[in-house]
Amino acid sequence: MQAQAEPGDDRPLRVLVVDDIAVNRELMQIVLEREGCRVDVAASGPAAVALAAGERFDLVLLDLQMPGMDGFETARALRRPGSASAGAFVVAVTALGSPEVIERCQAEGMSGRLLKPVSPDNLVAMVRSRPGGALPTSSPPRADPLQAGLALLEARFRADLAGYETQLAGLCAAADVEGWSEAGRRRASNLAHLLAGCSGLFGLDELGRAARAGEQALLDPVADPTAPMRALQAALGSARAEPG
Repeated sequence: MQAQAEPGDDRPLRVLVVDDIAVNRELMQIVLEREGCRVDVAASGPAAVALAAGERFDLVLLDLQMPGMDGFETARALRRPGSASAGAFVVAVTALGSPEVIERCQAEGMSGRLLKPVSPDNLVAMVRSRPGGALPTSSPPRADPLQAGLALLEARFRADLAGYETQLAGLCAAADVEGWSEAGRRRASNLAHLLAGCSGLFGLDELGRAARAGEQALLDPVADPTAPMRALQAALGSARAEPG
């Protein structure tokens, strides 16, 4: 039986947000706390499993593409007998939408899917669509933190673009000399994954598309990622030039 707050229940909905990218965690936390939920966050699969073992969560929002212990493995661990959150409603948060991914999510006991980039409206709609989907009846805080919180996240992300551009330039320069090593691919893939997951939140759609293409090329061991990564460099430069 799935753990969940009953409709009209004043108990705050307990939500665990699991994502390796801080901007995504903070965005979902801001939106859900505004709706009266009690939110915990984890930056990795092992951290999520440790939290869920001793805390009864109603809902788990689970990023599929995390380094190390990915979302599928994390979902299996959350379902282990004895876990306090074994009956939680688990939602995959991902930009992946192939039939194979959807089928695997269902096989791992995930009950829903939320597409990235996550929008506040889609997040709230997903929470309401789950079984027993009424949110707590307590009122949101009088001072609405949503717009201020989103503006702060966007300003911080845009300020970090210069650093991301420098990191990527260094990785591409090294690859020009030595080729794309396994370590170089891994570092570049992590950076592209971060950019792909966040750019669309702030209207940087071209950057998001370039980052997803770069990540796909880097994850293919036989593909040459040079051209996609050069395109990502150009998209980063364009994003930096856009007014914030």
